Amino acid sequence: MTKAGICVIGLGNVLLGDDAFGPLVVETFLRDYDYGPNVEVLDLGTPGLDLAPYMHDCDVLLIADANSDERPGTLFVHRGTERQN
Repeated sequence: MTKAGICVIGLGNVLLGDDAFGPLVVETFLRDYDYGPNVEVLDLGTPGLDLAPYMHDCDVLLIADANSDERPGTLFVHRGTERQN
């Protein structure tokens, strides 16, 4: 679905409070930043397994989502099978 080199995806449901973090990131990015045609910014809601096609052709993928099991502000970086926080 995306052919951009860089893809910014916001996940979450705006009706569920904390879960609206991803859509807020996308809204802020679209409103406040200039970016080139190699960047695609998407608010995908709560896609579940339907998320996979959006991740396929990205060189760099940034996903903004809330995780209620972690301390607020926790950042996770994934590179291949490696996980860092």
